[in-house]
Amino acid sequence: MEAGAAGGFDRECRLDSLFADYKDMAGPGVAVALVYDNELVFSKGYGSANLEYDIPADPSSTIFHIASVSKQFTVFAAMLLEEVDKLSMQDDVREYIPEVPVFGETITLKDLAAHTVGSPRSTHHKEVH
Repeated sequence: MEAGAAGGFDRECRLDSLFADYKDMAGPGVAVALVYDNELVFSKGYGSANLEYDIPADPSSTIFHIASVSKQFTVFAAMLLEEVDKLSMQDDVREYIPEVPVFGETITLKDLAAHTVGSPRSTHHKEVH
């Protein structure tokens, strides 16, 4: 067995152990793909992609509808970039996505992260007693 193959076998055993709870087709599954140096080095599905039809999770074909979950990771990544002065959450979104139309006021990254685009600015809100 080559060194690379042995490393792949060890990797698969470790990942199988990590995802052991997802092997049962009676529960939701996960698709795992690892990329190293722009090369796919591991790809495997665990558990079910569709509980109703017993369709197994498959990294090459399963589409997971993650909806707004990915936004949390995107905002976290943007905040990390802000910490190292690579961007500011106060930046105009058009600085990064020039295709966004001009709506009459600046839309900041913070506005997008907080779902406040289109809402009156907090400085315009009347105080409620």
